[in-house]
Amino acid sequence: MKTSIGRREFLRLASASAASASVGGCFAPLSRTNALLAGEPEGPLAFGEAELPTHFESYRGLAELPFFELDADGRLRCVADAAFGAIDFHTHLGMSYLFASDVDLQRRTPTTSYIFDCDGDALPCLLNFNIYQNQLASQEILDQLRWELVRSGLPGGSPAARTHTIPNLLAEMDAMGLERVVVLPVAIDLPFNNDPTEQWLTQARASAAPERLVMFGSVLPGEGDAIEKLRRYKTLGVHGIKLHPPLQHVYPDADESMAVYQECDRLGLPILFHSGRAGIEPESAQRYAEMKHYWAPVTEFPNLRFIFGHAGCRLDADEALAIAKEHPNVWLEISGQGLPHLEKMLQTIDADRILYGTDWPFYPLAPALAKVLMVTAHDQTVTRMILRENALRFLGEA
Repeated sequence: MKTSIGRREFLRLASASAASASVGGCFAPLSRTNALLAGEPEGPLAFGEAELPTHFESYRGLAELPFFELDADGRLRCVADAAFGAIDFHTHLGMSYLFASDVDLQRRTPTTSYIFDCDGDALPCLLNFNIYQNQLASQEILDQLRWELVRSGLPGGSPAARTHTIPNLLAEMDAMGLERVVVLPVAIDLPFNNDPTEQWLTQARASAAPERLVMFGSVLPGEGDAIEKLRRYKTLGVHGIKLHPPLQHVYPDADESMAVYQECDRLGLPILFHSGRAGIEPESAQRYAEMKHYWAPVTEFPNLRFIFGHAGCRLDADEALAIAKEHPNVWLEISGQGLPHLEKMLQTIDADRILYGTDWPFYPLAPALAKVLMVTAHDQTVTRMILRENALRFLGEA
């Protein structure tokens, strides 16, 4: 369906898309010098019986770790037995909103252009595993990242998004030894073409391996048909609902959000939040993700399971952990977190409420996988819990 729209309205909606894009995934720039100084020293650290590096010049540089190797084509491959069969609880597909046409999600492309692309044409970026991952974006990477997200709402769409396809994701899963991924659409606060849930569901089922894609849905709290959508998505077989307060411009404890939880509680649909602040969002968006707004939902719906995506992100990880410590219906998904905070999580809550996640295609699958393997090197029982068994239990399969 084509929409007739004037130039002024076009520019307004493009600006809205740009503002939304600035909070797509917890971005915060940090100079290379400060990145080297942040967290632990650059030298190797002890993990189990091994000393391993924690700083890398690119994603391919992770081959320095004993968990990975480069194949004949120079692509990273996991060789750690403990990782095989892992389930990633935080992935997305190619985004297209507003004026952009749908991404061809069945297309295989030679490479995947990650939103935070450390293996692209630009100078290598630094990966410091000791701090929150998005802090390491150079200004050039950050500018490119924002522009790609803006283009996801404009005619022609995002070239990077056209590589965020199901065959590309499956190929990377094979290289990393992953069995399944949870795919998370996000319905955002835009006037039209704002919810990819049904398109992604259709494309997942038409893919070569639908059984490997665990589909969630999304609704915009307060939208007139939000409750009706929840009921329809339940009949379509979604396993849960993804909510993103900054992109949806709604507080997690607002009345319209609480109405969503009430219906999800009735339907048996868990909630996966984007949780915590990025640090550089416009103030008007940042306030929606402050963790003080997440206490009421998890308290008032004790039988509804909640996952805090990114485990509180960069600015609010400690408060997210405090909420999880007090509320057994809260699980923490780890995408983006550094090694010290992962260790803190393991010391604070039971390991059976921690979930491996990557935020693909913002990042590849490997960095978060490596961090889990490193921080649990002392106990492979815990490794398997985080990488696989907790997800199976959450999905009702164990």
